[in-house]
Amino acid sequence: VFIIYFQLKGRIDDCSCNVDTVDHFNNMKIYPRLQSILRKNYFRFYKVNLNRQCPFWSDDSRCAIRYCHVEPCLDVSN
Repeated sequence: VFIIYFQLKGRIDDCSCNVDTVDHFNNMKIYPRLQSILRKNYFRFYKVNLNRQCPFWSDDSRCAIRYCHVEPCLDVSN
């Protein structure tokens, strides 16, 4: 396995700044906030109809991943 890493540097034409500025902003501002948001329950629960046919790929209803499963939630009326 070969991993090729490209060091980006210099000016970014589309946003009139340089790679270091964008990298710093991503690492110091966006990444911590994104991590905080991802720890919230909002991204852990979603509504799904398991009886409906999958529009993305064929499914035989058997997952090969050991801990892959969906736990049903109680119906909550708003």
